[in-house]
Amino acid sequence: MSYKRLNKNEARKLLAKMMANDCKILFTDHAIKELKNDDLDRVDAVNILSSSASKIIDEPEQKNGNWRYRVITEKICVVIEFKNVNGILVITVFKMKRSK
Repeated sequence: MSYKRLNKNEARKLLAKMMANDCKILFTDHAIKELKNDDLDRVDAVNILSSSASKIIDEPEQKNGNWRYRVITEKICVVIEFKNVNGILVITVFKMKRSK
């Protein structure tokens, strides 16, 4: 079951609640590949999702009928979908580019 569209504030609250309740986190093959490409691992992505410092600053994008949210810190972005009442799918992860 996919979630209905949530605004960025609703999504951040749901993410915090799910992470506090030990939700199931799955990673796409693409996410695992991108973690390796950026010298990151799954723990880095989970830390971003559980961090109170992470933010969702953009409204979601719809792709393949599902809503995707960008969870970011200053250094890393984790793109997720909420899959059910206790599941998160990590679509991709990447390091944020630094502007000069």
